[in-house]
Amino acid sequence: LPANNIETRVAATLTALVPTEDSQPIEPTSTNPVVIDQLTPTPSLEPSQTATVAPSPTPPNWKDQLGTPVFQDAMNTGDGWYLTDDDQTTIDVAGGYLSMTSINAIGWHGWSLNYLKAQDFYLEGTFKVAACSGNDRYGLVFRSPDYQKGYFLGITCGGLYGLLESDGTKLTSVTAFESSPDIRRGSNQTNLIGVKVVGNQIAIYINDKLQKTVTDDSYSLSGVYGVFVAGYETPGFTMSVDQITLWAIE
Repeated sequence: LPANNIETRVAATLTALVPTEDSQPIEPTSTNPVVIDQLTPTPSLEPSQTATVAPSPTPPNWKDQLGTPVFQDAMNTGDGWYLTDDDQTTIDVAGGYLSMTSINAIGWHGWSLNYLKAQDFYLEGTFKVAACSGNDRYGLVFRSPDYQKGYFLGITCGGLYGLLESDGTKLTSVTAFESSPDIRRGSNQTNLIGVKVVGNQIAIYINDKLQKTVTDDSYSLSGVYGVFVAGYETPGFTMSVDQITLWAIE
């Protein structure tokens, strides 16, 4: 598996689906979204020059101010999600969960995106993990403009969180991975991962606690969103998403 490159078969498929300057954008349907990409991170991820702001205390019931969600999926059917396996990742919907498994512990980022687009929003997902350890990673993907690029907000089973971005061929760090006492660590745990995105401001939440706010201009327009898994230490590492909720921010 060549480092920093999309796996050849997947890359060839995606190339045919990405609109050129002379073609019209391709909008996937709710029953057949075209939304898959698998990435291998660089061996050493160096954070880009990005401003961060230390968090202030999170006010109670702050999500009440967001109003009614525009999208909420209890993962009972998997409608609108990409559910096709590849050589490194399996995807399944059963028992009210969308589950993704990293077959081999090689840091392969497998992701499944929903067909809906959002620009300014608060997005959160409830994630459960089975057996895992250390750097095994999972989380949210958002503002993907063409199903190849976008942001990855991940946490690890060892208790770290960080923000990365994909340029379609490799992952690089927007922020370094750092420890948070708000992450429930280890196997058989459940964590709520959230991100509030307004313009170039990205606020990271874990279990309803604000971690930090990042300023980054890499992807500032509307894009699709989803979830990802990456096994680094545990072959067969599985994470399951119980619910995804999206609030629009005007």
